Amino acid sequence: AKYFLPYLLGEFQRRYPQIQVSLKVTNRNEVLGHLKDNKYDLAVLTQVPDDKSIA
Repeated sequence: AKYFLPYLLGEFQRRYPQIQVSLKVTNRNEVLGHLKDNKYDLAVLTQVPDDKSIA
């Protein structure tokens, strides 16, 4: 994620400058917790989460 996402997000930001975008590379548990708490709108993971409420 830390190699290809910056490029993709940069292109997205150029096309849609009115949308705020940020990238954070962190551990799986933190990502899943933030998704469940609605702190993240989108996450890229290598495996589908077991918790179907956020999958």
